[in-house]
This record gives sequence, C-alpha cells and structure tokens, in this order.
Amino acid sequence: DLFKLLESNKALPPYLEESGHFVVDDSIGVSLLTAASYKKKKQPYLIVCSNIYKAQSIYNFLLTFIDKDDVLFFPSDELVRAEALAQSKELLSSRLYTLSKLEDNQNKIVVANIAGIARYLPNPQIFYSKILKFKIGNHLVLSEIKTLLIESGYTLVNKVDQSLQFAVRGDILDIFSVNLDNPIRIEFFDDEIESIRMFNIASQTSVENLKEVTILPGSDFILTSDEKSEIY
Repeated sequence: DLFKLLESNKALPPYLEESGHFVVDDSIGVSLLTAASYKKKKQPYLIVCSNIYKAQSIYNFLLTFIDKDDVLFFPSDELVRAEALAQSKELLSSRLYTLSKLEDNQNKIVVANIAGIARYLPNPQIFYSKILKFKIGNHLVLSEIKTLLIESGYTLVNKVDQSLQFAVRGDILDIFSVNLDNPIRIEFFDDEIESIRMFNIASQTSVENLKEVTILPGSDFILTSDEKSEIY
C-alpha cells in the first residue's frame, strides 16, 4: 500500500508538526506528502502554487487520493487586467464554493495560486451572512430578497440562463446559485414560500421538488457599509 510506505517517510512527522523545509517533486510529491499527512491527521492545509496551472495540477492529483469533499480549489485570474475586464465565472464559482464549504468545517485541503490568496476577501462573517436559506412555509418579503441578491453580487435578468443570475416575475423568484446543478424556482403566496422547485433551463420544466435550499453569495467581493463609505 502506497500510503503505508509513505507513513514511514522521514518527511511525514515534521510535515504534520508544521516544521522544517521539504524538497519534493513539483506536483506529485506535494500531492502525495499532503495526502499522506491528511490521512494521518485531518487538519487545515493551504497549498499555495506559483501559478494557476500548477494549482490545478496538484488539485487534480489530490482528488485521486482524498475524498472530493475534503479538497477545495481557490483559483484567481493572474492578470489584473483580465480580472478587471472579464472575470472568469468558472474561477469565481470555485472560490465561492470553497468559501462556503469552510463555514461548517475548516479541516480541508485548500489549493490556491498566488493570485488567489493575494486578492481581497470579505470578513468571513460578512460573507456567511449573505448566504440565503429558503424553506417552504417561511415568510419573506420578495422585494427585500431582491435587494439582498443584488448586494451579494447576483445579476437581475429577464430570464435565468446561467449561474449567478436571478429573475423576478410576479410572485416567482428564479435563481441559479453556484452550489446547484440547476436553477431554483421559488413561488410565493403573498409573503409565504409556497413551493421550491429545481428546473431545467432549456425546457423550463421542473426536475425536482425541494423542501429547502441554500443560495450562496454571487461574489467574493463584498464590502461592508464602512468600506463602501471609504471608497466613496
């Protein structure tokens, strides 16, 4: 067994104790040493790579050894110009998913590139306060939900056709969060949630009825009121 052999490696004890320096193969070595350490003791690990290609490579290697729920990817565009002009929705989705998974359990392996850890991140409490949870029977004001979604980074559209969008038609709210495979349709009766359904974008037909759903923020760039006042 590969990991039985790795347990006898002299690098493992100091790695677990977070001490010393290590010289290992670029991707496979880091992945194997981290996987062996994590199997021995589940604790938070942050692997920072020089570029997004190496980060993706190590992340993929770790997925072959560690459960996918325990390995998270936190990438960011490496060119400031690209980030400002056309932020990658795929990279943003990965970051949002990673931040949300760390709320309940921080004993995860997070793989990031330098640009990922160098970017601005909101206070964790601010980010988690923007996570919305809907449950059948809850009483909510649709206009207030609309404001919250816009503040957290969602785009208001006429018809949802991709993630990080939402649409409002009468007493119906359609929204597509990055933690879901399909968008969600929430129907209200006055201020009460009457139904929650997952639906297919192409056909607009329901694919699953839900009792509750969690909607993640639409951005990882969330400012507090004080931060906004400093900018303006």
